[in-house]
Amino acid sequence: NLMFADWANRGLNLWTVTQDTKAVTSGTATYTFDATHVDLLEVVLRNSSGTDFTLTQMSRSEYLTIPNKSTTGQPSQYFFDRQVTPTITLWATPNATYTLVYYYVRRIQDADTLINTTDAPFRFLPCAVAGLAYYLAMKKAPSLVQQNKLIYEDELKRALDEDGQRA
Repeated sequence: NLMFADWANRGLNLWTVTQDTKAVTSGTATYTFDATHVDLLEVVLRNSSGTDFTLTQMSRSEYLTIPNKSTTGQPSQYFFDRQVTPTITLWATPNATYTLVYYYVRRIQDADTLINTTDAPFRFLPCAVAGLAYYLAMKKAPSLVQQNKLIYEDELKRALDEDGQRA
């Protein structure tokens, strides 16, 4: 699980990108996600006729400085608060029913919740083995830490380089 957290901290792992939707109701600006939502990548607002409108992300300070947060209308921006239980706050506060359609970065599943399958593509298996050897060496064989770290970093770089988008 520590190794998976390390992979997530190093950047976007494409296999963890997932599309989902969330119903938006009139008069409600803030919605809660579960803890598997690490980050939002793209967000659109779909109206009742099926037309999508791109929402622009704003920072915490940009949201804070909006003078009238209770303004209603069709939302055009959002603030994603990356807490343990993440939330999204829309601005303007929705004046109708919409659907959020979004791509999010899903947390890599903990290793102890799996039966026989690791939550990573096959191309990451060599770096998973090298990473486990590195992490075990820190506890059991300190003399092998540096050697195993070099192997792990090399395997991880190779896997991350292959995990890029082609278009």
